[in-house]
Amino acid sequence: MENTKRGAGKLLGAAGLSLGTGAILAWYYDVYINWQPKLFALALAALTAGIVLLTLLALQARGERRAALAWKTALSAVAFTGVSLVGVSAVINNLIGKGGLNRQACCVAIPLAAMQVAVLLFLFLRAGGWLGKKLGAALLAVCLAAAALGGALGWPRPEAPNEPFHRLDIFENSVEDSIPQPKIHDIILAHFEQARTDGKTPKCLFIGFDGCRSDALANIVPGESAIMALQADGGGLYNAYAGGDAPRIQDTSTGPGWTTMLTGHWADEPGGTGHTITHNGINKPVEPKLVFIQLLEQGLAKKTAFVVSWGGHFEGDGASYRNDMAYAAENNLDTLWATTANDAATFRDTMALLKAEDCPGMVMCILEHCDHAGHATGFSNKNPIYVQAFRQSDKEALELVNAVKGRETYAQEDWLIVMSTDHGGSSLGHGSQLVQCRQTWLALSKPL
Repeated sequence: MENTKRGAGKLLGAAGLSLGTGAILAWYYDVYINWQPKLFALALAALTAGIVLLTLLALQARGERRAALAWKTALSAVAFTGVSLVGVSAVINNLIGKGGLNRQACCVAIPLAAMQVAVLLFLFLRAGGWLGKKLGAALLAVCLAAAALGGALGWPRPEAPNEPFHRLDIFENSVEDSIPQPKIHDIILAHFEQARTDGKTPKCLFIGFDGCRSDALANIVPGESAIMALQADGGGLYNAYAGGDAPRIQDTSTGPGWTTMLTGHWADEPGGTGHTITHNGINKPVEPKLVFIQLLEQGLAKKTAFVVSWGGHFEGDGASYRNDMAYAAENNLDTLWATTANDAATFRDTMALLKAEDCPGMVMCILEHCDHAGHATGFSNKNPIYVQAFRQSDKEALELVNAVKGRETYAQEDWLIVMSTDHGGSSLGHGSQLVQCRQTWLALSKPL
């Protein structure tokens, strides 16, 4: 009876550990897509320790001798760690950028690791007696059912490993000729610097669609699209890309993406000219300067405005533009750095700036609809929530564009309207060099 209780207790512990292992593996998969190797390292260490403990318990239940316990436990730990590391394939991702191989490796590593846990559970079933077998079988069935149900209901299905990223034929350039994000800064600055004989005042509206994959543009609704409105007025729509140029790459994330577009530099460039924001949570140095600062210091604009809802831009110790804000204040540069409560407030405050008689020379706002929908439910055209988020952003952007055209002084102003995204996304995250995260887009009211 005592042996039966002991066996049942070990089975309960093993089942709990297997459930935790499955949960951590699922969490790791999402974390890895978000490209956070430090968190993966912690998860891998915890999982390996768990496998060592589970192996020891299983071997002890079988009455293995101490010498056999040592080498069989070590072999189990090495095998589990090796299988899990296949799922990382960080070298492939970071140095070569073959994103599909990473996803294939994850698909191989997770079931192999689960199979190893199943083998250890089988050892318990053989050593646990009648009650242990029945209870263990029931718990194993519950674990498998929970994993299947979680996969079916709660885990968005990413593209297949070898499924090509859907590319549209609405762009004026090919994917191979995609525009690098730093060029957007140069386009804006050139608009203000060009010589004018008509006396018009140069102005710029930059509307950011955070986390908007380039293939999301397949969901444009005619008559409700700012992107189509720019094209109809003679503008251009172009393939672009984020993430840096190998081997100097950066996260396909918010801080690196927008900073690259606003400075004209990647995070890491030869000679130390990069903006250094390789991922979120880093303070950008004053140099290279943001285009907002450049316009004011060169006398090309009297004031500028940057309206966002994500606090990581302006708030907290890790705010991207903390140093720029301090520099602007110290030098009496008229720049508005506004953090709003949500997208509705961002839209409202940006609309107010555009309708004001003394509208800033450059106004930038970032709409977060796509990014929020992607993180919550999945970055994919197969996800109706993500599709609706894109359409909402495009519709709100159209209202902002119409506000510009409706200004009483519009005829005396020369507006450049820019729309783009900081990154795409895959599954529930972004940050990697996967094409789904790296491929972006650029819409302009004036063709290149």
